[in-house]
Amino acid sequence: MIPGLTVFRDQDILAEAAAKFIVQKLSMDVAARRKANLVLSGGNTPRAVYEKLGYAADETGLDWRNVHLFWGDERCVPPDHPESNYRMVQESLLQSISIPEGNVHRIKCESSPADAATQYSSEMREHFSLKGDTIPSFDLVLLGTGEDGHVASIFPGSSAETEMDYLVTSTFVEKLQVNRITMTLPVLKNAAEILILVAGRAKARILRSLFLDENLRLPVHQIRSASGKVQWFADRDAASMLPEGIAE
Repeated sequence: MIPGLTVFRDQDILAEAAAKFIVQKLSMDVAARRKANLVLSGGNTPRAVYEKLGYAADETGLDWRNVHLFWGDERCVPPDHPESNYRMVQESLLQSISIPEGNVHRIKCESSPADAATQYSSEMREHFSLKGDTIPSFDLVLLGTGEDGHVASIFPGSSAETEMDYLVTSTFVEKLQVNRITMTLPVLKNAAEILILVAGRAKARILRSLFLDENLRLPVHQIRSASGKVQWFADRDAASMLPEGIAE
C-alpha cells in the first residue's frame, strides 16, 4: 500500500473529492491564521475541481476573502487568451466566488518572459515578507502531471528543471516551442501540503513509474521528496497499471 495515494472511480468523483480536500485544508488555515495561500494549476482535471468549488461556493463555509490565490505556472499569452491559465480559473472559479481583487495574484505575461518571472518573484517576496534567500511556504499547492512527468511548466530537460536559485523562472519548452513562466521546484516542494491530480489512461505509465521506479528523476518524481505532506489523487484509468491493493 502506498501512503498518500487515493484512487477514485472516475474523474468526476476525483474532482469532487479534490474540491472537498481544498476547502477543508484552506478552512483550517484560515481558522488558525485568518489567511490561507493556495497555488493553482492549469489543466482539464484542475478545471473540473475549480468548477466544483465554484458551484458549491455558498455551501462550503469557506470565506474566500481570506484566501490568496497564486498560479504555479502560466503561458506567455494575454490574460484573456484561450490558452491562459488565469482565464481558465477566471471562468471556472473566480466569477463564482467573492474574493478581493488584491487576493488574486496572477502571473502578468504582458511583458517579456524574463520580466514577468522577476515581477512575480517580487510579488511573492512582498506577500510573504521574505528576507534574503528564504523560500515561501504555501499552505497548499495543487499540481497535475503530464505523460512526460512535467509539473507546472517544469518539463524534463528544460532549464527550469535544474533551477534552484530563483523562486520563479521563465523557460522555453522545446517540445512545444513556447515560452512559459513557472514556480521552481524549491518553491513547489516547500509547501505545507501538495495535492497532485492524475487522471486518464494516458497517465497510467507515469503514475506507475512514480511508485515502482525509484531511479527516475523526472520533475514529478522530485515532488516525492517535498518537505510537506504529499497527497496523490488518481482515477481508475490512471491507476490501471498499478498492482491491485497498492492504493489507500
